Amino acid sequence: MPKAIMAVWSDPSDPSREDEYNTWYDSTHVPDVLKVPGFIAATRYKVADTQFAPVETPGRYIALYEVEVDDLAEIPAGMMNAFAANELPMSDSIAPGPITIFEQVSDRLT
Repeated sequence: MPKAIMAVWSDPSDPSREDEYNTWYDSTHVPDVLKVPGFIAATRYKVADTQFAPVETPGRYIALYEVEVDDLAEIPAGMMNAFAANELPMSDSIAPGPITIFEQVSDRLT
């Protein structure tokens, strides 16, 4: 079964709505996404002020979803089906960015 990470970049639609954005993302959106078949876990991050050098990213926030499916094409199909069924309602507090699917190519080492 292919394992993947789906990375979703985003920002609050307005800096004054950052708390609303984070509350919606953590308490509504992530639980809704985890109901989509194949999605097993999620972790959100914010770009830190401390970096090795200046960086440019497509957003200040990233959500990393762990996905296990038989075929990676199931990831966008499952998300689109959930959106079409209104099972992933969006908030106007989010300014969405790019979504990238990464296929696992090695075992996890610790």
